[in-house]
Formats: sequence, C-alpha cells, structure tokens
Amino acid sequence: MRKSVKRKNLSIIIITLFILFPSTLKAQLLLGQYEDEAPLMTWNLLGPATGSIAGMGNVRFTNTTDCSAGLTNPALISKLPKLTLTFNSSIQSAQLNKYGFINTGLLHTEENSCITIYALDLIGISYNFGSWGIAVSLAELENYSRPTAKYESYYRENLNKSIEYSQKGCLNNLNLSLSKRFNPWISAGIGINFIKGSLERNWEDKNFMPDITITDYKHHDIEGYYINGGLIFNISQDFMLATIFRSPYTRKADSESRLRNFTPAGNTDISIEISHKSRFKQPLVLGAGFNYRISNPISFALDVSFFNWENYKVDYFGEELNRDFKNTVIINAGIEYVSSVQIFNYLLKIPAWAGFSYDPQPMKKPTSKYHYFTTGLGVRGKHFFLDLGFMFGFETGSGNNLKTKKATLTLGFRF
Repeated sequence: MRKSVKRKNLSIIIITLFILFPSTLKAQLLLGQYEDEAPLMTWNLLGPATGSIAGMGNVRFTNTTDCSAGLTNPALISKLPKLTLTFNSSIQSAQLNKYGFINTGLLHTEENSCITIYALDLIGISYNFGSWGIAVSLAELENYSRPTAKYESYYRENLNKSIEYSQKGCLNNLNLSLSKRFNPWISAGIGINFIKGSLERNWEDKNFMPDITITDYKHHDIEGYYINGGLIFNISQDFMLATIFRSPYTRKADSESRLRNFTPAGNTDISIEISHKSRFKQPLVLGAGFNYRISNPISFALDVSFFNWENYKVDYFGEELNRDFKNTVIINAGIEYVSSVQIFNYLLKIPAWAGFSYDPQPMKKPTSKYHYFTTGLGVRGKHFFLDLGFMFGFETGSGNNLKTKKATLTLGFRF
C-alpha cells in the first residue's frame, strides 16, 4: 500500500515538474545571438557568399560574377556571359556561448563552444539571350546546427547522471530569376524563392540511481516563399550603382513537441505530445551599393543593407515568443586588384581581394556586433573561373568575445 502511494506521489511530482520545467527555463533565457532559430554566424543573411564575395568584404550588390546573383541582385544576371555554371562549397567555424540549455541556467561551460560546418551550398546556372537573362540556383540559406553538449557525473566510479543536448537543421532555397537589360545603362531583375528546411532539437536528462530518463524533443518542417529584386545603373564605364530588396515573408513550420518521462522501475512512461503550426515572420531587406573602378586594375565597392528586424515575430506552438529586436544597418566594403599572367599562350586573369564588413546583430540585449576582415584570390580563364575567399570575424558587445571564420571555394564555367 505504501509503495503504491509513494509511486503515485512521485508521478504527480514528476508531472508537475514536467509541465513547469519549460516555463522555468524560459525565465532564464537571454540568448539573442543564438535563439533556437538563429542561423550560425549572423542573423543578417542574404544567401551564401561565393569566393569573390567572401574575399571582397561580402560585397555582392554590384560585385557578383556568378550565379549567386539571383539570390541578391538578379539584375546582375544580364552582366554574366551567355551561359554560366557555378558550384560553391564552404567550411565555416563559429563560436557560441549561450544556446539551448547551455550557459542559461542548466549547463555551464568554462569556455565558448565551437562548431565546424562543411557544405556544398550553391549550385546554379544562368543563360542570357538578347536583352533577357534567366537563372536557376539551389542554395543553403541558413544552418541551425549547434555544438553537441554532454555532461556526466559519477558516484563511486559509477555513472550517476548524464545530460545531453543537440540541435541540427538547415534552410534550403530554390531561386528562379529573370533579368532584363533595357539599354546599356539600366538593367532590372526579379526573383522568386521557395524555401524548405528543418530544425530539430533534442535534450535528454538521465539519472541512473534511480533509473529516470526525461527527454524534450522538438522538430520543425519549414517552408515558405519570398520575392527579391534589384536594379543596376551603369553611370559610366567605371562607375555602377545598384539597389536591391527582399520582401518580408512568413516561414511556416509544421511543429512537433514531445516531452517524456520514462522510469522502468516504477513502470512509469509519461509522454506529452503537441503538434502545431509555428510561424517566423521575416524582415523586409533594402540595400544599395556602388562599384568604382579607380584605375584599370583596381576597383572599390561598397554595400549598405537595411534589415527591418523590429517587425520580426515568432509564433512558437501558438505562443508569441519575446524577440526584442531592433533594425540593423550592415556595411560591406572591398577592393579588387586584377593582374594577369600568360601560360603557354593562354591568358589568365588573377583577381585579388581584400575587404571589411560591419555586421550589428538585431537583438537589443545583449548588444552584439561582428567585424569581419576578408581576403581572397581567383583565377579566371576564357571558359572557367576558380575563386577562394576567406572571412575572419570577431564579435564585440556581448562580453563573450565570439570568433568566427569561413573559407569559400567557387568553381565556375562560362561560355
């Protein structure tokens, strides 16, 4: 009789903790930089950076010479050769401090965590006919992976408790773009983008004496679409202006949540499962930039982007989460120097890049800004190009001194 009563009371306590546990954690979270839905490195993303973009300070409104143009300024497609193929791969490494349950009240680390991601993040093709151009590309827009965290404690050399946290996911984009060259001075472009991806998070707390396992699993299947476009103005042979936009849109997610308490010895298996439509309202993006050829081998380019993060909203399983965000203005600048070399009567152009990027993050607390220094080198033949770009970034403002770096390799063919 007593055993039965104790078991019942224990179940009531566990159920109560089970229900209250997420609310308790919510009060402790002040993440900002790495909310669950935050992409790695930065919130301010317009698509993967190819080698020339990464090397030249992430400048892309006037600088793109490959099929990634459709993702940011489709008007640039009209400046590409008749047929262009582009393949892009990257490796990025990012430090994180507060994410999930890490350093938010449950698990603590002495140093920043680090994760490294490899990706084939862009495949694209463009074709120009007359004054018209079209492009199709498949790209990875965002990556949501986090470093896996694991804690273990021992009692008399026996494993007594373990806690493990993991998160993974990415967002892919299919871009269809159309460009029109109205005259030698003005070109316009428009693109439609279909996004699809997933985000999965799993937390497991296991006690071995007594044998109790509590798991918190969440999964989101994300989809949506948006419009982007741009204009380029060829003021002269040496000076180009550009404007771009990305429409605001809502990412819709079929979301599933499963909280479970499993106690074999007490014959207890409590599971709370929820399915719901979550929504992530994305901001309007506006941008402008220019490219100026200082002399025949030297060009300078500058981009300024505005992200309307004040209107960012998250409906998470029917509950609006607090995202106290502010609008951001990002500045990217870079310089290019083009030399040439002749090998066996074959002329190769060798562009070299250097740049800087100022990238403030949208959350009001903690204040956070990324600063990137970039460099890169390319090889351009008549029918191919190979570009390698590097980005080295550091964060200020939050007190966590996060660092990040990225290398991008682009292979292209043009005819």
